[in-house]
Amino acid sequence: MAKEKVRQCVDPARQANPTPGRVYAQAGVWLLVIAATAMILSRDDGWGARLADPSRGGPGGLQAADWTGREPGRLLLISVLRLTMTGHTGRVFSVAWSPDGKRLATGSEDGTARVWDADSGRELMILRGHLDFVWSVAWSPDGSRLATASEDNTAKVWDTSSGKELLTLRGHSESVQGVAWSPDGTRLATASRDTTAKVWDAASGKLLLTLKGHIDYLWSVAWSPDGKRLATSSWDTTAKVWDAASGKVLLTLTGHVAIVYDAAWSPDGKFLATTSDDHSVKLWDAETGKELRTLNGHEGFVLTAAWSPDGKRLATGSVDRTVKLWDPKDGNLIETVGGHGDVVWSVAWSPDGSRLATACGDLKVREYDVGAGSAGLTPVN
Repeated sequence: MAKEKVRQCVDPARQANPTPGRVYAQAGVWLLVIAATAMILSRDDGWGARLADPSRGGPGGLQAADWTGREPGRLLLISVLRLTMTGHTGRVFSVAWSPDGKRLATGSEDGTARVWDADSGRELMILRGHLDFVWSVAWSPDGSRLATASEDNTAKVWDTSSGKELLTLRGHSESVQGVAWSPDGTRLATASRDTTAKVWDAASGKLLLTLKGHIDYLWSVAWSPDGKRLATSSWDTTAKVWDAASGKVLLTLTGHVAIVYDAAWSPDGKFLATTSDDHSVKLWDAETGKELRTLNGHEGFVLTAAWSPDGKRLATGSVDRTVKLWDPKDGNLIETVGGHGDVVWSVAWSPDGSRLATACGDLKVREYDVGAGSAGLTPVN
């Protein structure tokens, strides 16, 4: 029954089905876009050449002010699909970069976690052992271990060199939706549909702490960069911040009007981003709990959020099959990345911030070249 409730919640069929008229209208818009692009590229006044020539100021040459209204001399970030990885036989729910940026790990509905070469897209390893969906994957800070969270009510720890299972964490009474390593690698945190989060010794698997306070399913858990706090997201429409040593609730973030799927810390630990069933993303002061900004633009449940390593961009993924890149400082939308064939369940930045990986319900993992620059905008000399 619980699994069916989850399926109904995250099933894109719950989104309003488009009417035939809406479908035709959308098709018409895309035809116009294609035609306009062809016309631009065929022009002989230099505009098409500027679009194609990076040396002349854009991806290539097109200045943002030419078509977005942003100030001249700055370029809109354009993400380019670099790799598509296939191999999973079920929806891909989670993706994470290794600390050195050389590998990706994924978790799937097919009950496996997989490790991939991030440069070639080659599958390196399949981790089998869970008895049901693998909802979440997380690398240890040194990259030597991988943690996985599963529908089978357990989390596991694996050796990333050999693929050997090292630990199974048992204690939750329902599905484990999220797993995260403490920054020093000594502890693991898990979030479960049993409404609790738990903290474990990462070496022995001993249960250290149980966090109680939410009144519905938990969906994610994340450590603050200093390792002193934990953030959790819940179906009870809130996110909470906890003292990671005592388990005391420090903050309850209220403002969403539906399920909160994800809570992500900014790299400096000063802010939190939350994503929700209400189609919005909210930014919060992580010290006071004050709501700072609401980001609207997705046309479906927003399932995932990830800050770029420099904290100047926020990526979000949605049931609407897009990834959006935002400037968290002003809330402006930088870019919408389409091309996904189903729900975008997870997004992750490479350690250097130059690439973005996505996990999708179409069974695929995608890797994009995002580029560099302040808030996703590159100055033009």
